[in-house]
Amino acid sequence: INNWGGAIFSDAGDAADTVEAFRARVGWGGGLRWRSPVGPLALDFARGRSQPSTLVHFSIAVAF
Repeated sequence: INNWGGAIFSDAGDAADTVEAFRARVGWGGGLRWRSPVGPLALDFARGRSQPSTLVHFSIAVAF
């Protein structure tokens, strides 16, 4: 159990050419972390405030 961890997160932002075009989008989620013998693995579930579906993200290595 010492090799397992968890994460919760939220995010907000947008990329726009002008201030007038800026429309912030908000999202949140959570995930599991496992320090495996071959390196850290992550499985995250994320959802946007205006997005009806949940996105699944799998990653190998440490996020920065």
